[in-house]
Amino acid sequence: GLALFVNVGMVVLSDLKIGTTTLLFLFAALMAFRAWKVFGQRRNIHSLELVHMLYYRSTSNNSELLDALTLRAQEEHAKEVILAHSFLLRHHQQQQQPLPKETGVGTDSNPVEHLRKQVEAWLRLRSGLEINFCAERACKHLKELGVKGAAHPVIG
Repeated sequence: GLALFVNVGMVVLSDLKIGTTTLLFLFAALMAFRAWKVFGQRRNIHSLELVHMLYYRSTSNNSELLDALTLRAQEEHAKEVILAHSFLLRHHQQQQQPLPKETGVGTDSNPVEHLRKQVEAWLRLRSGLEINFCAERACKHLKELGVKGAAHPVIG
């Protein structure tokens, strides 16, 4: 069957006056085009595998990012609690001693608001930045940690 097909094909080509070199050139061009298409498909498959691998690798690296963010949040939480504890302790110690009238300590009726203003003023003095301090949250965390209210009338 194949010999007959090739023989008939050669007869038709000779009737059309197409030479063997032209036929070989067309065959080589067809094979080159096919090889180029296969190469393109393999390149696309490789690119997809690479993207897939990098996506999952970066997803696994996100756990390190989340760990770092959690650690940073815990550090900020600890700083907030330490600031509140130290300022409340200092305020309580100042309450034990007679205060001069011009200090203005205790002029706020709300001790949590007084704590917030004191800490924000101290942070502004030390860093030169306007930093919002959430005194309510800090006092809530102090309560959760079990700090007794004897030294801290605000959280007692």
